[in-house]
Amino acid sequence: MSMLPNDEHLADRLAADLEALPLEGAESLAQILRGIFACLQDLNVRLAAMEQETPAQGR
Repeated sequence: MSMLPNDEHLADRLAADLEALPLEGAESLAQILRGIFACLQDLNVRLAAMEQETPAQGR
């Protein structure tokens, strides 16, 4: 799955913010964010699959 331009910008901003944090805090936050992004990507894939399976109604 490719990232959208806004996602890339957000990732760059988050990386810059993480660099400013103490190492322990940055590592914990990075792990949390990776988990959140992985969940969102999975959700996006599942929603796209559901949209393909369900005929469009009222479109």
